[in-house]
Amino acid sequence: MKYWLKILLLSICTACLWISCVDPYEPPVIAEANNFLVIEGVLRSGEPTTIKLTRTARLADTARITPERSADVRIECESCGLDLPLQETADGVYVLPPLDLNPNDRYRLHIKTSQNREYLSDYVEVKQAPPIDSLNWTLSSEGVQLYVTTHDPQNNTRYYRWEFEETWEFRSLYQSTVDYVDGQIIDRVPPTPIRCWQNNNSTSLLLGSSAKLGNDIIYQQPLTVVPHASWKLSTKYSILVKQFALSKEAFEYYQQMKKNSEQMGSFFDPQPVELGGNIYSLDNANEPVIGFFSAGQVQEKRIYIRADEVQPWGYRLWCDLIEVTPDSFNYYFGQSGVEPIYQDLSGVVFGLDNPECYDCSTKARPVQPDFWE
Repeated sequence: MKYWLKILLLSICTACLWISCVDPYEPPVIAEANNFLVIEGVLRSGEPTTIKLTRTARLADTARITPERSADVRIECESCGLDLPLQETADGVYVLPPLDLNPNDRYRLHIKTSQNREYLSDYVEVKQAPPIDSLNWTLSSEGVQLYVTTHDPQNNTRYYRWEFEETWEFRSLYQSTVDYVDGQIIDRVPPTPIRCWQNNNSTSLLLGSSAKLGNDIIYQQPLTVVPHASWKLSTKYSILVKQFALSKEAFEYYQQMKKNSEQMGSFFDPQPVELGGNIYSLDNANEPVIGFFSAGQVQEKRIYIRADEVQPWGYRLWCDLIEVTPDSFNYYFGQSGVEPIYQDLSGVVFGLDNPECYDCSTKARPVQPDFWE
């Protein structure tokens, strides 16, 4: 650790010279042609576990992260004798089916890469997160601010981390029931979709602690903001929040990572200082490894927000129908990019030039999620 402390102090001192330097300074840990392993993921009790392995590169490089493929990734149990392999389901993504962890045992991560480089984590306890008490929100001129509230009556948790998954419904104002083919207006089968759904996952580190409080209570912890007039709340919005309990060591690790990512601009960028995780190289004790392995049972809670609950919201989809007579079909539908929408009894066809107005699949997916209400 003294080596890394020297690097950090050198980085701070050198920052004072940046104004007069032509070339940006990079600490040796990242200026060299590095190839450090980055490990993301948590061993989850009762649900699938996903471990993502990538490699860093120099900060000046364009392609900074590459997946670590074809590794042997395993979960080892300290006293129960389990040695469970994870399957690679995508490049650098390794998955373990749901496993009920023994809360009285400890587990660790063992990785052997395709280049026969081995990495091992410390054994960690299974942390039980308390239930989420509530998710709520407030509306302001900035948008919708979402919060989480939780507590542990036993005062045993103290350190928390959250992730969330957003899902929202988007509806086109019109549906195209006709098409223009070979100079003729024909029925469109099937009509264009008008209900679609989009989703987004959290990317920033969301941390909270009650360590300085008498009681283990997290009240109104900010999660995210849906900006005013965003299409996320044009119809209906949902957020699923996942709550993790952390050890003090894991919390301090994530705090440092959050600080570094705010300085560098991205959680996924190479980190400028050693983070002090609990995963180590078995081949080279001085090789930095970015990641912290932890295990526990995750708590989840979902809420929905309807567009009529946040009015006036400000979202507007501009859709002006164009009236097209038969003598202009070829010009509008064949040359100008206007799409026919429907035809009235007199033969006039109404069209639109904005695909979002008649086909929601241009912005989202026309498949309703199983959980949608």
